[in-house]
Amino acid sequence: YRCFCLFMVKRNNKITDKTIQLSPANNWRAEFTDLAKYDSKGKEISYSVVEAELAGYVATYTGNTQDGFTITNTRSTSITIPVTKKWVGPVGKPVTVELFSNGVTTGRSVKLTANQNWTSAFTNLPEYDENGQEINYTLKEIQQDNYDAIITGSAKEGFTVTNKNNEKLTIPVKKEWFGPVGEKVIIRLLAEGVDTSKSLELTSQKNWQGAFTDLPKYTETGEEISYTIKEDKLENYFSLIDGNAKEGFLVTNITSEQVDLPVKKKWQG
Repeated sequence: YRCFCLFMVKRNNKITDKTIQLSPANNWRAEFTDLAKYDSKGKEISYSVVEAELAGYVATYTGNTQDGFTITNTRSTSITIPVTKKWVGPVGKPVTVELFSNGVTTGRSVKLTANQNWTSAFTNLPEYDENGQEINYTLKEIQQDNYDAIITGSAKEGFTVTNKNNEKLTIPVKKEWFGPVGEKVIIRLLAEGVDTSKSLELTSQKNWQGAFTDLPKYTETGEEISYTIKEDKLENYFSLIDGNAKEGFLVTNITSEQVDLPVKKKWQG
């Protein structure tokens, strides 16, 4: 605290007109001097001190007349920490967010729901600890299936908890032939019409089957990805592709070879 604190001495629990000021200039130390030790009846006077009210602080007194007094000022301000939930992917179920103070759980939590527009707040929290140090508040979300929680913000500005869908897909692919069976085919995966650089080689040794695995279901902005496939051109065949990413794809190769068929005509009559 960079200003000054005003202290008054109490004589037998009654405030006197004697005051001192403590500040950085006097290293937060001062003395009440020339105080009578006994009253008019010869009884030793009991002295104590009291601090003038200082907004945002609570004063704690220790010591005595002989040893001196120590007044400890602890910040008493409280704060409110707003919490907002965002979703990347389908909106999930209500979530619970736990509050931590300097890395230790406070035992306090809030539940975020659609009915509350996915917002809530931790209220009436001490801003400083018993040593006068600002408390570092953090959050942790109870694990949600198929989501990763990304926490941004601060106690001062509020926290945003973004749940990002982490679901993965496996897309099976099967090959059928109409005509002579080839040696191998290459199937390429496309996402939103763009080549992903992922490919499968289907052969008779693999029973003409394969699968694209560990594929994200949603984009970085939460839209479901549309997956399609295409087959590398195979000479003398054209391809028919049926199915979808959810059920799998069937690629049918139909021969396009052509032959010449001679015809001869005979007449009788």
